[in-house]
Amino acid sequence: MATHRARLREFLDVHQYFFGSDGAPVHQGRSLTYRFATTAPLWAGALAEATPLPPGRTRRLASGALKHFADR
Repeated sequence: MATHRARLREFLDVHQYFFGSDGAPVHQGRSLTYRFATTAPLWAGALAEATPLPPGRTRRLASGALKHFADR
């Protein structure tokens, strides 16, 4: 389990930069399921206590992505 937490922490350290200032994530796949799933690692890291991100950044990235899709 410690190995998975370490890998998730390392992933999230970079993943946070895959979101634009307007909340737009880098699009992966064509379906909305894949696009909304870009926030899943953020919440997984928070729930597993394996995130290098402060809680405010996690919330901002997730709510920004949701707003981006809701507005379009």
